[in-house]
This record gives sequence, C-alpha cells and structure tokens, in this order.
Amino acid sequence: MRSFLALPLIFAIGAATGLGSAYLAVKGDPAFGAVQSGQWVTWPDLGSVTIDPYALANLARSARIPLASGEGYAFTTSTDEAGRPLDSTCRYILSGHSPRSRIWTVTIYDANGDLSPNPLQRDGFTSREVTLSADGAIAINLSREATAGDWLPLPTTRAFSAVLRLYDTALSPTSGSISNIGLPTLKRTAC
Repeated sequence: MRSFLALPLIFAIGAATGLGSAYLAVKGDPAFGAVQSGQWVTWPDLGSVTIDPYALANLARSARIPLASGEGYAFTTSTDEAGRPLDSTCRYILSGHSPRSRIWTVTIYDANGDLSPNPLQRDGFTSREVTLSADGAIAINLSREATAGDWLPLPTTRAFSAVLRLYDTALSPTSGSISNIGLPTLKRTAC
C-alpha cells in the first residue's frame, strides 16, 4: 500500500523534471551552433534545414522567424566591446566600417526582447539611412538623451540588446568567414 501511494509522487517528480528541463532547453538563446564575431554572436543554422530540434523548439516558443540561410545573418550583442552588460543608463557608440552586405540594419531591443516606445519612434537604422564618413565608417550614438549625428534612443529598461542584420551577404558558415567578418563595435563612452 505504501509503494502504491509513492507512485503519484514519483510521477509528479518525473513530470516536473521533464517539463522543467524542456523549458530550460528552449528558453533564451539557442544552446547550440553559436558563432562568435567579436562581441557579436549569430546562429547560422537557424534559417537552414540543418537546424537542431532544440533551436527549432526555441523559435516556435518565441514566435521568431529567422532569416533563411540564403537571405543573411542576424548578429546579436548584449555586451559592450569590453564584455560588460549593456546598460541603458550609459552612453555608447556603434562604430566601424559598414558590414559587407547589400543592405544591413541595426535595431535596439529592451530587456524583454521587445521594441521600446520612444518619442523619436526610431528603434534602428538601415545602411541607407546612416551617415558615412569619408572612409565609409559609421558612428551611431546610443543613449537615453538626444545627441548630435546619428542617434538611437535607449529603452527605459536598464538591460538592452542590439541586433545587426546583414541581408544578401557573401558570408558562408562553412568557410569560417563569419567569425572574421570585422563587424562594427559597440563601445561604452560614458556611464
């Protein structure tokens, strides 16, 4: 009789362990296949037929649709070039040369991964909108307060992330060119 009463407890522990581990496997960023390029990270297999089942479940849970492998890559960062977590009470500059692609975008997301409402109603830039220096470099200021030049307002949540999407690029996940692309850097200028 005593072992019969323990059976529901064993099933409850098994169900909690199974559901808990499944939740942990699909929350946040995909666990496998990340490629690092400086402070930026991308998952080249997300938009391909070789996507792993955990990453596929992660996408289904978040309702995100990745770029197909032939369309381009999305690079994400939640740290500055020194490895510190991004904090919207600080000021940053995204600078460097334009990435090699037909067109690119940079977008700022709040701590929940959502676009943040702001008075400017601007969450990002495209390569066709940003001002280039004489040598083709970009310099986009990121802060809560408006600044001169290209400026993106930061969200009210302290933590935030930046996503740099490259469309129609010649990068190949098999050639190793993703990790050596030389993307712009996000540097903290004041805090």
